[in-house]
Amino acid sequence: MAWVDGNRGRRNPSWDRPPGSGRNGSYGATVRGRSALLWLFAVGLVVATGGCASRAKLDRTKLWEWPATQPVVEKPRAVTENRASEGGAQDAVLKNVIFQGAPADVVLEGIAQEYGVQMVFLDRPTKPVSVHLTNAPLSKALEAVLASSGFVYEVEDGTIYVMSGEHRVTRVYRLRFGFPANVLESLKSGGEGISVGIDSTSGAVVVSGPISRVREIGQVLRELDHPRPQVMIEARIYEISTERARQLGLSLLWTQQKENQNVSVHTPFNLDPQKTLLNFAKLAPDQMEAILNSVGSTRDVKLLSAPRIVAMDGVAAKILVGEKVPYVRRSAETVSGGLMQEVEFVDVGIKLDVTPRINPQTGQVTMTIHPEVSEVLDKQVQGVPRIGTREASTQVTIRDGQTLVIGGLMRRDTGHTSTTLPYIGEIPPFRWILGDHNRENKRTELLVFITPHIVKDSDVKVSKEKADYLRRTW
Repeated sequence: MAWVDGNRGRRNPSWDRPPGSGRNGSYGATVRGRSALLWLFAVGLVVATGGCASRAKLDRTKLWEWPATQPVVEKPRAVTENRASEGGAQDAVLKNVIFQGAPADVVLEGIAQEYGVQMVFLDRPTKPVSVHLTNAPLSKALEAVLASSGFVYEVEDGTIYVMSGEHRVTRVYRLRFGFPANVLESLKSGGEGISVGIDSTSGAVVVSGPISRVREIGQVLRELDHPRPQVMIEARIYEISTERARQLGLSLLWTQQKENQNVSVHTPFNLDPQKTLLNFAKLAPDQMEAILNSVGSTRDVKLLSAPRIVAMDGVAAKILVGEKVPYVRRSAETVSGGLMQEVEFVDVGIKLDVTPRINPQTGQVTMTIHPEVSEVLDKQVQGVPRIGTREASTQVTIRDGQTLVIGGLMRRDTGHTSTTLPYIGEIPPFRWILGDHNRENKRTELLVFITPHIVKDSDVKVSKEKADYLRRTW
C-alpha cells in the first residue's frame, strides 16, 4: 500500500520499502537484478524472433523456386567407361546407353553432359528416339541418335554443332592431286539446290547447298583426289627399206603375230587385225632387244626419233620433233588497196600422241596411239606447201614392260641417179654420152616401237637419287 504526501502531492518511495530496509540496503540490489533479467529476456526474444523469420524466409524461397505444382523430370543419363574430361571426347567409349522414346535433343544434351563437351543446336531435333548402345564411341553415339531424325553434326574448335540436313552451308575443298576443271565436269549434275564452282586463284572447288548433299559431294571429291598412277612411255621411230625389213624377218613376225592373235587392237572401224593395212606385234624385252640390235646394225635403217615422256593415267601426252611451216590460208584486199593475209602454221616432223590408261588389277596398259611422220614436199600449189605424211590412229592393250611394234606405214620415193666421168662429164654433150643415168623407186616402211612402263614409288625414288647425283657432279 502506498502513502501520498499531502503537502507535495507525490508518492514517498520510502513508504514502499518493506520494514527494516534502509536507503542503501538489499532492496536496491534486488531491483537492479530484476532489470538485468528483463533486458536479457528482451534480447533473447528478439534473437529468437529474427531466426524464426529467417527460416521462414528461406522456406518461402525454396517453395517459390520449386513449386509443388511443377513436377521435376530427371533427364536420362548414360553410364560411361571414361569421361571426356579425362581424355579426348571423340575417344570416350560408352559402356551402356539405353533411351526409350526420349526427345532427340534431350538425349543429345544428356550425352554431351556425360562426356563434358559443349553442344550448340543450330536446329533442334525433337523427334522421339529409342537407342541402345554398347561400347560405342561418341561419334557413333551421335550418329545413332541423329540418323533417324535427318540431322547431322559437325565438330569445330571442340564444340559440337547440331543442325538439320537441309541447313545450307558453303565448303571449300582444295585438291592436292586432281584437276579442278575435270572434277567440275563430273559434278555438274550435283542435284537441285547445289552450286559447284572453281576458285581460279587457288584452284579449289567451292560447293554450296544443303549440308547433307555437300557432305556427299565432299566424299566424292576425296575419292577423286588421290595420287594418279603414271606411265613412262618410251618410243623409237625407225624408217627402214622394205627389202631390208624382209631380210630381217619382220614380215614373218607380222604373220606369226596375226595368226596367233597376240595383239588386242581397237580401231575406229572395229576392223579385224588380220585384215588391216597396219601391222601390229607384241614383243617381250629380250625380243625387243634382239630386233633393235639387228635394225641398228644395218645401213638402210634410219632412226628418226627416240623420245621418252611420262604421262598421268588418262592424260594425253604429245611429242613433236619438227617445225611449224607457215602458209597463207586467206588473202583479202583492204579498202586502202593493201593486201591482208591470214597465215596459219602446220606442224611438220615427227609427232606422237599417246593417252595411257592403267588397269591396276591386271597390270595392263591400254593406249590410244597416234604416230605421225610428215615432211614438206618440193612442189607447192598456189603458194600452199604440199605435205607428205604417214600416220596411224589405234588403241591397243599390252602388259607393263611389253613393246608394241606398229608397221605397215609405207611410202614410195622415186629418184634419179647419175654417174659420169669427172670434169668431162660436167660438159653438157658428154654428160649424156659418158654418164650412166638410172631411175629408181625406193619403198620405205615406218616402224614405231612403243613400250609403256608403269611408274612405281621405287622408280621415282631412284630417279630422284640419280638427279641429285647428276646435280652434285655437274
